[in-house]
Amino acid sequence: MCAHAHSYRQKTVYPAPEHRSAAFSQQASMVYVILHFTPDTMSRNRSLMREVVSKHFNDNWVVPLYMGRVVDLVVEWEPYPAAHEALQDEALRVRRISPHHTRPHVHGHLTRLL
Repeated sequence: MCAHAHSYRQKTVYPAPEHRSAAFSQQASMVYVILHFTPDTMSRNRSLMREVVSKHFNDNWVVPLYMGRVVDLVVEWEPYPAAHEALQDEALRVRRISPHHTRPHVHGHLTRLL
């Protein structure tokens, strides 16, 4: 699942670290769908979920699915311990690194996670 060959081709178009969300946005939607077919991974595989969240959902927890439908990972992944913990870890990192750069709606997500 974490094969990097296809997703890293986008890095030449979006080379700056700030552009990571845009570079991996299409893969993030697919990863979200694929993960729902492996609930055991979302519940128990902490290291893989940290890797997935760090790469695909590091600063974007609302994921577009199809035709305007979006998913809030904070809500959807709450029943899955490993996935929820990975989001919490990422939220702590975001809060620590850029407290004055985050938008007000991000603070609501951080509060719900932490």
